[in-house]
Amino acid sequence: MPSKMRKPLWTHPGLLTALLGASFIINLPLSAVVVFKGWREGLFVAEVAAVLMPAVVYLLITKGPWTGLVGVSRRTVSSVLLAAIAAACAWVTGMVLMNRFVQMLPARLVEKIEENAKGMEPLLRCETRHHWVWAILGVVVAAAVGEELLFRGVVQRGLQQRWSRTPALFLTAAIFAAFHLQPLMLPMLFALGLLFGWLYQRSGSLWPPIIAHATNNLLAVLVYNTGDAFDSVVEGPEWAWLVLGATAVGAAAVWAVASGTRPPRPPVPPTPETAPISSGGPTDLPGGPAGH
Repeated sequence: MPSKMRKPLWTHPGLLTALLGASFIINLPLSAVVVFKGWREGLFVAEVAAVLMPAVVYLLITKGPWTGLVGVSRRTVSSVLLAAIAAACAWVTGMVLMNRFVQMLPARLVEKIEENAKGMEPLLRCETRHHWVWAILGVVVAAAVGEELLFRGVVQRGLQQRWSRTPALFLTAAIFAAFHLQPLMLPMLFALGLLFGWLYQRSGSLWPPIIAHATNNLLAVLVYNTGDAFDSVVEGPEWAWLVLGATAVGAAAVWAVASGTRPPRPPVPPTPETAPISSGGPTDLPGGPAGH
């Protein structure tokens, strides 16, 4: 007996909306406690409780297909390294441009931005092995896996079933950017959301966007702890060359991903002129080969 076809994710729009609402509601108080109390382990707890678990529960309730979420193919493996390179270049370009933009703002506004940025210092500043472990688990691993499963594996995939790929890509990127509650970072987060979503669409797997997301977050942690050299480049005259170089390398990686994940062309049916000519005979009769 054939198995029942599983319903697409968008057959539960109310549940999908409730999932996002619950994720935002859970994330707000946890993020506040994490930032104001300097609760390093809370980064991991917040990502699991507010992002990963709602996505898993939704997939279990709706019996949503896990195809493309956990599988690994040759095409997926070839895209992972390129995805990491593209994400690293996008992060460098975005951070340099954002820093240059901040330097153009009034001094009072710059001071306020720097004060807000200091709130993340107890969480990202790593001085002991314990600090590094929880920064990697929370910021790099849990954030990349949980957010990609939620936003790309559930939200974007569900919206694609309701609309087309392009509206789903842009709307998911906007939701992804708003989820992080960082107004200054909205343009960069939106651009990263577009990159992660495009990688998912091209590869058909969550692994390339997960690796790209983890690469982006790992760079943030590393530069935050060893950022003097990066700051000197951003503030120096060579910042434009850094942006041009990162953009060129990132664009090449994106082009390589697009080329390597291009779906195969469907076979061309034979035309009457090229179709094989039958020799006729008993085998062409409706009853098949003639018996003896």
